[in-house]
Amino acid sequence: MTAGSYKDGVIISRSAIIAAGIETLILRNFDNINLNVFDEKLDGQVSITTNNDIIFYDLSDERQSDNVYYHYLESVHSGQRCQWVMLISADEQQYEKWHGLPNIHLIPLLVPESELVDLLHPLLDCMYSSGETDVDTDACGNLRATRGQYKLTASEKRVLRLLGRGLGVNQVANVLQKSNKTISAQKRSALRRLSLRSNADMYAWINSEAGKVELSTEF
Repeated sequence: MTAGSYKDGVIISRSAIIAAGIETLILRNFDNINLNVFDEKLDGQVSITTNNDIIFYDLSDERQSDNVYYHYLESVHSGQRCQWVMLISADEQQYEKWHGLPNIHLIPLLVPESELVDLLHPLLDCMYSSGETDVDTDACGNLRATRGQYKLTASEKRVLRLLGRGLGVNQVANVLQKSNKTISAQKRSALRRLSLRSNADMYAWINSEAGKVELSTEF
């Protein structure tokens, strides 16, 4: 990160406990970021999207999903470059609603702290190194995953889509009516094809441009 190059961010959550946890995690692991915390709706808070470089939004309260979606679209259409980190549950509709949208980074709520930090590092480091909040630059090519030459099978795509929604291997096995062993094998196979080494790499790829394109098709 560039010394003295501060970024402004905001955490929005209905849960004071979740907001405090996210704030503590970010401040403990990342330098040069100013954070504010809001526990109210975005109504009347237009400045939140105009005065911040990054928004961490807790979507575990699905009642706020439509509200934040409206403000997100408004910010994108007005040309703002603010990045949105959406902390999502394992809800399928929630995932489908946000996956593939510009400036959106989906992170499952259930991942361990170490994996959450690993997922945030490429995004935050990229914002500092590029000097812009628009992470789609040559300096941030790692976020776009240059692995489009690897072709996943339909089964591997289904597994990765479900894992990206925040489900664990056991839950994916139940949804697809397969054994845990089969799901684990398909996950490992997909990681090998993509040359990924960890769960953090996997989630980063799922959120990358290449991942969004690859997982949007069945074959």
